[in-house]
Amino acid sequence: MFLEMVNRKKDFTDVLVNRDNGVIITIGDENSNEIMRDCSLITADYRINGRLVGKLGVIGPTRMKYDEVTSVIKFMTDNLSNAFRITEGEVEDEK
Repeated sequence: MFLEMVNRKKDFTDVLVNRDNGVIITIGDENSNEIMRDCSLITADYRINGRLVGKLGVIGPTRMKYDEVTSVIKFMTDNLSNAFRITEGEVEDEK
């Protein structure tokens, strides 16, 4: 089922893009897409200067260490947001 889902890239991309913002966890039957009913999906968005620019997610079995996976995703999205933050008036040195 997982490989079928990955092969349907457009459908899978639509699922990710249309999720709410923030850290979202859906488990098994909570997933609206039939093909993902045996999976869990954890997603989080990241922003640059407050503007949504992407989402990061993990697909896994319905039994996983949600607290650990959620912590890693939150850490990564926070760092992505901070790494690309542009401070007003700040100019990057050219080499």
